[in-house]
Amino acid sequence: MIKKYFPFTIIFFIGVFFGLTIHDLAPSLQEVRLTNPRAEVRYTVDKKSEENSNFKEAIQLFIQEATKSGDILSISVYFRAFGDGSWFGIREDISYAPASLLKVPLMIAYFKRAQVEQGILEKKIFYAGGEDRNEKELTRTASSLLPGTYSTLKLIERMIVHSGNNSQQVLEENIDKTFYKEVYTDLGLPFKKSEQEINFVSAKEIAIVFRILYNASYLNRASSERTLDFLTRTDFQDGLVGGVPDSLTVAHKFGERAYRIVQDTDEVIVIEFHDCGIVYALRNPYILCIMTKGQSLEEQKQAIQTISGLVYRKVTE
Repeated sequence: MIKKYFPFTIIFFIGVFFGLTIHDLAPSLQEVRLTNPRAEVRYTVDKKSEENSNFKEAIQLFIQEATKSGDILSISVYFRAFGDGSWFGIREDISYAPASLLKVPLMIAYFKRAQVEQGILEKKIFYAGGEDRNEKELTRTASSLLPGTYSTLKLIERMIVHSGNNSQQVLEENIDKTFYKEVYTDLGLPFKKSEQEINFVSAKEIAIVFRILYNASYLNRASSERTLDFLTRTDFQDGLVGGVPDSLTVAHKFGERAYRIVQDTDEVIVIEFHDCGIVYALRNPYILCIMTKGQSLEEQKQAIQTISGLVYRKVTE
């Protein structure tokens, strides 16, 4: 009698096991919202075979028109689609001052540390107050950071969502510098030796950082999802976001830097303004990084928005 029912007993327990396993996996599968659900992206060795000349030509024509007046001095663009692997670059290797774009690798460094040091994101940090480092920003999105005690995670949120410079300062002061430098090396970015130094980067180099987050290839899946979620809540809406439908999710970060130069004996202000991120277009999400230099912030923002719209229409047509 035992032998008669033994096979059915085995089948029953196997069914229960797999049922529990699927149940346990279901929540984690549902959490894959912003990272690559395939866990890998197709890239070919032959770079030229993937370059989308139609995209590139359309954007080049716009850039030629946008830079005619001289108010915009330079525009660099890097695009890569995750769905079909297509890409194009326009002056994508030209270096700019990244400014607030470097808040992204700082966030990544903290989440990387949290994978080996339990409780670091919940750690409380006291901020005594000081000069409002966002006060002189041309694109101000952050209110002043008030004196008080904040969790590391709260400071990261303010730094990314509201581009808080004081939050960035506090976080940089409280991270192990050796570890922080290692993260920069891992991401392929130059690490500045002092606060006064500028570590220039290109659109392609910054795009790689977003690609790493999307593929969850440096942080684990949960941490990558969390960092991208912060980036989807960035409150600057006039660049990449302005060129796509309101319903579309965009995980991005902007950066700006203004400085004075002497031109024909006159002192003029040069502005570098950038917006880089992931646009979650249906069936074919893509990275778009646009970096600009000029003397008209509004025209530079408008150029980024227009290029974003052109790319989105090309991807979805």
